[in-house]
Amino acid sequence: MKTQIPIITSGLMFALYLGAGATIASAQAPGGPPGRGGRGGFGPGNLLAAQMIEQGDKNSDHQLTREELGGLADAWFDRLDTDHTGRLTQEKFSSGFGELLTASPGARGGQAPQRGGFGAFLGGGLFTAVDTDKDGKVDKAECRKAFEKWATDFDSNKKGSLDQETLAAGLNGVMPRPRFGGRPARDLDPGKVFTRPAESPGLGQPMKLPSPDADGFVAMFNGRDLTGWDALPHFWSIKDGLIDCVETGDEGGNVQSDLIWLDSVNHPEKYANFEFHVSVRWLSHSGNSGIQFRSVIDQADTKHVGGYQADTDPANMFTGGIYDERGQTGRREKNIPGPHMAPRGYKIHYPSDGSAGQGDALAENEQALMSVVKPVGEWNDFVVIANGSHIVFKINGHVFSDMIDENPHARRDGIIAFQQHAGAQMEIQYKDPKIRLLP
Repeated sequence: MKTQIPIITSGLMFALYLGAGATIASAQAPGGPPGRGGRGGFGPGNLLAAQMIEQGDKNSDHQLTREELGGLADAWFDRLDTDHTGRLTQEKFSSGFGELLTASPGARGGQAPQRGGFGAFLGGGLFTAVDTDKDGKVDKAECRKAFEKWATDFDSNKKGSLDQETLAAGLNGVMPRPRFGGRPARDLDPGKVFTRPAESPGLGQPMKLPSPDADGFVAMFNGRDLTGWDALPHFWSIKDGLIDCVETGDEGGNVQSDLIWLDSVNHPEKYANFEFHVSVRWLSHSGNSGIQFRSVIDQADTKHVGGYQADTDPANMFTGGIYDERGQTGRREKNIPGPHMAPRGYKIHYPSDGSAGQGDALAENEQALMSVVKPVGEWNDFVVIANGSHIVFKINGHVFSDMIDENPHARRDGIIAFQQHAGAQMEIQYKDPKIRLLP
């Protein structure tokens, strides 16, 4: 029986926009040197290589030969070509690619949970690399030819086969790179003007916490200004009584940073166990954000916070997952695909012995969960519950991800913040944040 190769998570949060013709090899991510995969040498190829070896390795040596790569290309094409047309468009290729990703051994029905979302992200990048004549379609021969060519191109040491590391590096060189800064590769909000606020009233001023309400919740926003919060100026402000964040494509207008709850900086131990509620509304179709919790300030000049993150984006590629921002919980191996510690649609357990996390599908699959997420311009209610080693992320009353983290690197308390992610012009609003501290 073959050993399942775990997917490795990373501090890299993929942005949503791929630069035409650019590759991972040309990327330089914030916080790290240039090189394959951007920061820390990580890119979509790292995730895809593990899947390819898991499914294409026929002799259990954890490597792929030219013949094995060609066979994998044929097998994947046949599974994607459900209409038996002999050709696949990018939409058809990407939308079905999540079905190819191997599932957790304990997943219900043995089905991979990555329909759309992250599976579509990987599929879109792979299609771009396979579509060598750039006509927007691939046939079976074109797909196989690309895979077999990689067997030669990536094999710089002339071993005759590719291990996971070599395959990952090669894929990162041919797949489109994530967009890390500046304007997105394409404007998803044509006609919309993104304007950073001239002032951020109350920012950095301490707040006298109000008394808890009848249910034990403490309001974290006074409805008037940003008293009680800290951030870089001219990104966060109050608009129509709501917490508002705007990033632009202008120079200096796109920064990876956070709006930080000051009381959690001064008293991180208070924010170990809690139930946190906030309503979230995207006003742009590009961007990425999230709720940082049990986190630390890991880059003081940009007020960047790393640690656990309840993730959200307007395209809902990542919405609902629990992420390890900047690897502050030690980076993890797990038996299910995707960059999140706890992908949406899963309950996962990281054992105290430091071994790989073991995930099992939740009762509601990804398709059912995504049906309850409201679109851009409408409010979604987020709840994060952290109690001991158990963390749950809910959206609109539904559990999207569930994690028990007993790993030695697990964080037990820390900062709460809202993320502003670099990589795209964006606007997001937060309403009525409140928290109930648990014993």
